[in-house]
Amino acid sequence: MSEKPQSPPGGGPLEDGRRRTSVSRSFQEEVRELVGYLSDAYPPAMVASAVAELVTASPELTCETIVSWANNQLYASSHSTPVSDFLYHTLKKLDLLDELDLAERDDYAAAFDQVTALVRQFVPAEELEGFDHSLTMLRDALETTTVGGVELIYRPRGASVSGAGAGGGEGSGGGGGG
Repeated sequence: MSEKPQSPPGGGPLEDGRRRTSVSRSFQEEVRELVGYLSDAYPPAMVASAVAELVTASPELTCETIVSWANNQLYASSHSTPVSDFLYHTLKKLDLLDELDLAERDDYAAAFDQVTALVRQFVPAEELEGFDHSLTMLRDALETTTVGGVELIYRPRGASVSGAGAGGGEGSGGGGGG
């Protein structure tokens, strides 16, 4: 079971794991939106601009927010979920903004890499191998995105289609719809 992410050896972006108190008003709003997005309270399109601004303007504050959010989630889950899962979740959600073309900043990818490196420092040593593997899979998925086949085709009623496997009605394939 995971424990609260601790500051990495030799220091790190968090002062003893506590959030900064001197955050500007604009950053406070961006942090609030990032936390809401990580918690699925806000859809990506609603917060993309603010989150992209935070990530690019301050990868350190982004990391600090992520670690704080992960600590809160870990506490709420009674330590039943590995901290690396919560940390990966945050990076996947940040990556999703870029994947959906919502992070409309040229420097977002580089800032995301910085955030990833900072967050990685807070992954417990015993979870690091799996975390790194998940990050590799995330990056590989972005580079090799392919479109798969459709399992269900919706067709207008009464359409006649010739050929093997063609079905009438509203759908054919894995279970007609309706």
